[in-house]
Amino acid sequence: MRNRKPYDLKTVLRVYNLFQVLYNGLHFGLVFYYLFIERICNLHCMESFPAGHERKQLERVMHTAYLLNKVLDLMDTVFFVLRKSYKQITFLHIYHHVFMSFGSYALTRYYGTGGHFNAVGLLNSLVHTVMYIYY
Repeated sequence: MRNRKPYDLKTVLRVYNLFQVLYNGLHFGLVFYYLFIERICNLHCMESFPAGHERKQLERVMHTAYLLNKVLDLMDTVFFVLRKSYKQITFLHIYHHVFMSFGSYALTRYYGTGGHFNAVGLLNSLVHTVMYIYY
């Protein structure tokens, strides 16, 4: 790989960034709508919906979508390597993406869905929407 030219991924990156803007924007919009417009839970003490609740499946789908997006975010690192843009692969970049992927999985696996984790996903989706619009 050392002697090869960097890949030209302009089109791939544009499609990837557009997808990320739409995905994160939609996720942010849906979570914002259900938390602040529909007020499906008390914001002072957000708890996970009980197993039989009518919105439990929605909660699971939103958390699964968020988790899958965190895994997809790892593609940033792959694109940096293929473009030989090593200066963008910092400890913070690797730490953030690995921690968010495994951390999101662990929290969902061991604590379930819902509760205050919705706020973390809401803010993270907003930041990623703005970030991918910039790129």
